[in-house]
Amino acid sequence: MTLRLPALSGLLLALCFPPFHTLVLPFFALAPLGVWVSRLPSGSDGMARAFRGGAVLGAVQMGLLFYWVPLALAAADPGVTGVLFAVGAYAVIVAGLAALTSVSVGLLHQGHRGLGAPLWLSLAVTWTALEWGRAHLPGSLALPWLGLGTSLTAFPEAVGMAELVGERGVTFWLAAVSGLVAEAWVRGRVHARGVVAAVVVLAAVPVAWGYWRAETLTTRVVAEVTVVQPNHDALAKVRDDASPELDTDALPEVSEGGGVGASDGYVLAPGASDLVVLPEFFYRGNPRSPDAAAALEALIDFSRDAGAPLLFGALGVGDGPLPFNSAFLLEPEGLSDFRYDKRRLVPVVERPPFALPGEGPADGYAVGEGWPLAEIDGVRYGVLVCYESSYPGEARALRGAGADVLVNITNDAWLGRSHPLLRTAALWQHPAHLVMRAVEGRIGVVRSANTGISLFVDPVGRVHGETGLFTRAVAQGRVRTTDGPTLYVRTGDIVGSASAAGALALLLLGLGTRLKRASSLDPEGPHV
Repeated sequence: MTLRLPALSGLLLALCFPPFHTLVLPFFALAPLGVWVSRLPSGSDGMARAFRGGAVLGAVQMGLLFYWVPLALAAADPGVTGVLFAVGAYAVIVAGLAALTSVSVGLLHQGHRGLGAPLWLSLAVTWTALEWGRAHLPGSLALPWLGLGTSLTAFPEAVGMAELVGERGVTFWLAAVSGLVAEAWVRGRVHARGVVAAVVVLAAVPVAWGYWRAETLTTRVVAEVTVVQPNHDALAKVRDDASPELDTDALPEVSEGGGVGASDGYVLAPGASDLVVLPEFFYRGNPRSPDAAAALEALIDFSRDAGAPLLFGALGVGDGPLPFNSAFLLEPEGLSDFRYDKRRLVPVVERPPFALPGEGPADGYAVGEGWPLAEIDGVRYGVLVCYESSYPGEARALRGAGADVLVNITNDAWLGRSHPLLRTAALWQHPAHLVMRAVEGRIGVVRSANTGISLFVDPVGRVHGETGLFTRAVAQGRVRTTDGPTLYVRTGDIVGSASAAGALALLLLGLGTRLKRASSLDPEGPHV
């Protein structure tokens, strides 16, 4: 059998995500894979083919989804060495993720062809386990970016079930529907009527519930928040020679003409907000350092003029040799005690995989601890720095700690350039995760991105107040939230964990079967 069907699934999966917005495609993207696996022989030869097919699927899917990685890394270091490193890093990332997909498809074969489990169940368990595994790799190797559940975030009402089962519960659902579509395909038109009915019911009922839930969800306004998008130095995050001085020109003007509907450009209205959010590494030094006195004074003056506290990204310093990628809260009287240190570091850029801690920022950043919340007028804000937005567990922990609002500060400038032809899909992929975080916790979300997209998300998952890319912008939004944690926040990723346990059981059963078969071929047993 050829590998065209696994490759087709890889292509369809890549097309499920931003900047493409397809409502139907995620429901059958894995169906070609399911059809292909169902036609494989059940023995070791079929298993070997399944591994190869999974590797092809993973290479196609991840190669297309992460095509922007070498472009972004090469932009940070455009020399020959930098370009070679960028291409090598891309190859390693894609190869590693393809290897994980290969194992997953091998387990799918074991479950369906080896043990006779239904195709829809085997596909749902093994694909969800794959995504769980990607998110739980050790340290900075973890990469939960764009799980299948995130593919429907352009239609947030359709994924309302995430408040019950989380993103990986949505993945399980979509993979199960794909499995049923594959079963209908294999059975043919005459024998597939019951399966087609099951597909319709399994796809439609959760979507209908999600739309009903969106219309009946009770939310409340908790704050007026302004996000600032300064659009300054694209590579400040990755350059070792970045100046720690504050770029005061990146601060917007404070004027009565600012605010919603302002036509005066980069202007903020005084006294109109409860909080002003500035992006990741807005200040490139440590604001608690004596050397930061002038920068801190400028920020304090801006906070007083704006009539609101500032939440901004800067360099955090602890007891160890490495600094933190941190968020600080500054009030008109000065810095508060709040500091959140980023816990999930971007592979390669912020923490080289396998590298030992060194003596400075060139070796990356330290890993933060704890779940501190910034409290302003009784409203508690939890911070997600950069691609922490792709981790369901981080947002869940902050919501569980009592956060009323999630704030994402990021610098996505290295993911593209101002010219439309130089903008990569990652600029749209990244903020899509926040829609899922909002639905999982039924919580309001605020995003301030250095070069965009900055936005607000309500607890239903609806996006508003979006800014343009690579332009200075000030956006003000009314942030809503809900009372009390959702079922997902209370119970956690049960579907993902259960799927991982099921995949592990398939792996152990497969190993046991092979050991028993090997033993039967050697009646004298192992020789010592």
